[in-house]
Amino acid sequence: MVASFEAAGDGNALKELLERHDITFLQATPVTWRLLFDAGWRGKPNLQAVCGGEAMPQEVAAQLRPR
Repeated sequence: MVASFEAAGDGNALKELLERHDITFLQATPVTWRLLFDAGWRGKPNLQAVCGGEAMPQEVAAQLRPR
């Protein structure tokens, strides 16, 4: 599944997609990961997370790792 442009820029919409579908791989920029964190996304044990497009700030990596 590929998220729409609108969903990719809306943390709540993206969180809903991740929770509704059995997503196992997500490539996102640090900005998108922050949107998800702000929306209350708790993560998923079998999700493979990839960051690209810009440098990964340490605080984003620290928040993403346990999720």
